[in-house]
Amino acid sequence: MRLAVAALSVFVLLPVSTAAAPVQPQVEVKVIHYRAHDGRIRAAYLLLPRHYDGRPIPLVISPHGRGLTARQNARVFGDLPGMGGFAVIDPAGEGRRLGSFSWGAPGQIADLARMPAIARRNGVDVDPRRIFAIGGSMGGQEVLLLAARHPHLLAGVAAFDPATDMARRYWDFAGLAGGRRLQRLAREEIGGTPLTAPLAYARRSPDTFARQLALSGVPLELYWSTRDAVIRDQVDETGVLVVEILGWNPHARVDSFRGTWGHTREMWPRGRLPDALARFGLLPWTDVPRRYVPTRAVDLTSAASRSATRSAGASIPTESRTRLRGAANGASRVDACVIRAGCSMRLSTPPSDSASVKTLVREQSATASSSDAARKETMPPKSRIWRRADAWPGWEGRPG
Repeated sequence: MRLAVAALSVFVLLPVSTAAAPVQPQVEVKVIHYRAHDGRIRAAYLLLPRHYDGRPIPLVISPHGRGLTARQNARVFGDLPGMGGFAVIDPAGEGRRLGSFSWGAPGQIADLARMPAIARRNGVDVDPRRIFAIGGSMGGQEVLLLAARHPHLLAGVAAFDPATDMARRYWDFAGLAGGRRLQRLAREEIGGTPLTAPLAYARRSPDTFARQLALSGVPLELYWSTRDAVIRDQVDETGVLVVEILGWNPHARVDSFRGTWGHTREMWPRGRLPDALARFGLLPWTDVPRRYVPTRAVDLTSAASRSATRSAGASIPTESRTRLRGAANGASRVDACVIRAGCSMRLSTPPSDSASVKTLVREQSATASSSDAARKETMPPKSRIWRRADAWPGWEGRPG
């Protein structure tokens, strides 16, 4: 009888002790360093399957979002690299003047293109045919710019809630918490406002390179939300970018996924990130919690039409955006501006010059107010900015 009771006790306790055993992570994390375009030494997080044995392996380049760190962005992937057998490199980033706020700086994009070589120098045998780029928010902006400028490097790009129009982002920062600080940082990093430095903003905007993205041959996955509280006009940003890409190339390999999630909330293992990885063959579909269906093209066309018919009043910065809190009527912020009627938030493009209506645009004038003095700025047509932006030194992604 005592023997039976003892055996039963062992049988009952065994599962408890097994469940209490710590779960081994499937990913090994290494902190490495690289020299950025300006000579500064920056850190990067390298994620590898725990028992990586040196064989050729796919690589995902993943720049972080605005204000985040490389470490925070690395956590987004969880155990997915171990489950799929791929590596992830997550650089700290380096802009023209700032680190965590690189906003698609040309030097930062050049550094991202060097990540496969940097991974190889740190013991990873990168499969050159399976290099991908995945990012959210500012990171999504930068992976799209990477695809436009270095299309032959990549086998696929996934962007979650990306910023596609940097000029529009500058003005919209005013409506966010800490917006004045963000606008000050943008002026410091980019070199002025969209009125004083339109070319610099265009070079950091994926929508400037819609043609290059369309003809690149790189498969694109664009995830965007109509209830994004950070990039609140995604219909007019990512939605229109998709239409522009398909306008240049109806057979472009682009999948658009529209939803109602919070900003970059779907870029994590329990969101749509596994779906994005599986579409690139980086994760078995059996490990994907849910499979999603791309947005229909007819819905995208409707979104572009709504964007094209927005009123001029909705495109002009409001008085609340251009007045200092607590200041007298008429007092201006450093970043304040007055835009003439008919000029859209894209600053150099009237509302009629949209993804669905291509027209020639006359040069327009606008007045930029500052705390020092008011001066008159002449804004060239968007098409002229585009031509100059994609002709800058170092450009190598000019297909077609």
